[in-house]
Amino acid sequence: MTHPNMMKKLIAGAKHLGTELSDRQLEQFELYYRELTDWNQRVNLTAITGYEDVQIKHFLDSLTVTLALKSRDSRTNLTALTSHPDLAVLDVGTGAGLPGIPVKIVRPEISLTLLEATAKKARFLEQLKQKLGLADVEIVTARAEEVGHQRRYRDPAGKVLPVTSPVLAQSSERLRSESCGRPWRRQRN
Repeated sequence: MTHPNMMKKLIAGAKHLGTELSDRQLEQFELYYRELTDWNQRVNLTAITGYEDVQIKHFLDSLTVTLALKSRDSRTNLTALTSHPDLAVLDVGTGAGLPGIPVKIVRPEISLTLLEATAKKARFLEQLKQKLGLADVEIVTARAEEVGHQRRYRDPAGKVLPVTSPVLAQSSERLRSESCGRPWRRQRN
């Protein structure tokens, strides 16, 4: 069982997105945070390392991608996560595994490819994958320009959801502005 003060901001934000996090998922996010801050001392993974900041600006922002995986039932007008057993997510320029790994934690059925050009960051991702016990995750150390020419990473059937940082930034900013009138980030004076 998780500690009652563990990942409070993430729990609240995930609920707002319509996702209830299990104890196992919270433990995975907690371990992710510890690994991220530990590795960040040796490899420049992120400038954001505070406990609450990582929950909001990394994990929760990443989970906004799951909004693209939801569908609305026209009969009940309820929104629910759609099951896509053969859905693949390609996280281009993943860096510290964001947004791909948080999405994989809450949607373990997806196939995830993390594309990162920096070998040191890719080593972090390999270790993180192992420590979190994530299956069906491929880590590719290459530049997007190179991988884009490889047939296996191109999807004419539309079953790959490509995710990049600019898309994530736009969706998370919109979500913050719509979240009950209260932004998750502190406003500057």
